Order: sequence, then C-alpha cells, then structure tokens
Amino acid sequence: MVKNKLIAILCFNLFLFSYTDAYQFLKLPALVQHYIQHKKSSPGISLLSFLKLHYQKKLVVDDDFQQDMQLPFKTTTDGAGFSSLSIVHLTSCKTCLDHIQIKYVATKKVLNNTNLIPSIFSEDIFQPPRYS
Repeated sequence: MVKNKLIAILCFNLFLFSYTDAYQFLKLPALVQHYIQHKKSSPGISLLSFLKLHYQKKLVVDDDFQQDMQLPFKTTTDGAGFSSLSIVHLTSCKTCLDHIQIKYVATKKVLNNTNLIPSIFSEDIFQPPRYS
C-alpha cells in the first residue's frame, strides 16, 4: 500500500514538474538570495517594492540582469524539462501500470427478445423535423 502511494506521488511530481510551470517554485531560494542582496545594497527596500521592481516594471538590463533572469517566473520554459523528464515519466507510469491487477469475471447474460420493443419509426430517424 505504501509502495503504491509512493509510486503515485512520484508519477504526480514528474508530471507536475515536467508539464507545468511548477518547477519555477524550485527557484524560490534564488529569489530570497537576490532579495537579501538588494536589502544589503539599499536597506530601505521592502519585499513588496522588491517584487514590484522585478516583476511589475519593465525589463531593465542592469548589472544584475543575469541574476534577475534566474528568478522564478521570469522566463518561460526552455523545453529541456519536456524532453528529459517526459521519458522518465512514461517509464515510471509503465511501472505503475505493471503493478495494477485487473480482475475480469466472465459472466454470461442472455437477452430476452420479448423485452426489446422495436421502434416503428427507425426509418424516420434522419428525416427533417415535422411541425404540427
């Protein structure tokens, strides 16, 4: 049971980080570090003004431009995550499917033709609607 839960969590995380922008949250330590650097250079800056400076205003190429571009949600995906993680995701999910046991129970059902009422209007299905 625990093994199935771990495999499900692994598959979910691989999907989440390879097909969405959730991997950007892994860049949060860079955001904190960059805020600390700004706080050292200008002690009066608040977190809100820091976020406005880096996310709301126009893109400014300055001395720390490279660090600015490494902040979360500053750049779109470059596609590297799609090619490498999607292969791992597919093989992991194949492993998930190998452990699922499908139980098939063959049952024999007899149709009683007396319960079936043939429609007398079956040839009129494709006719235009009639208005009274």
